[in-house]
Amino acid sequence: MASYEIESNSQWREPTTANLRARVQAALQARRLYAGPVDGAWGPHTIRGIQSAISRAGQYTGPIDGAVGPNTRWGVMRYAWASSGYHPSFKLGGSDLPASGLVTSPDLFWTQFYKAVVNGYGL
Repeated sequence: MASYEIESNSQWREPTTANLRARVQAALQARRLYAGPVDGAWGPHTIRGIQSAISRAGQYTGPIDGAVGPNTRWGVMRYAWASSGYHPSFKLGGSDLPASGLVTSPDLFWTQFYKAVVNGYGL
């Protein structure tokens, strides 16, 4: 089993486009994890939906409160990795990303997260 760490200074990164944010919302809504509008604007309701998804998948044990903290960030990353077969064994942070280029953008995580929710991975 890999050892997982998250840097205390790592930051929450939403998808860079409203289209991808809306696709994530629609996927969560289809799974009845989110009841808000599919508008690409993220707030506490969207974050609660994300927390519900990663909690159901066993990647998050924190509160479903709509607040982003280290456990939410890490849960999203673990969920995306677990559903894709990526094996994270490196620190997460600006200069600690793997040289392979697999993790180069927050959109990679969110695209994989979206696909996992659409496919019902762990839900």
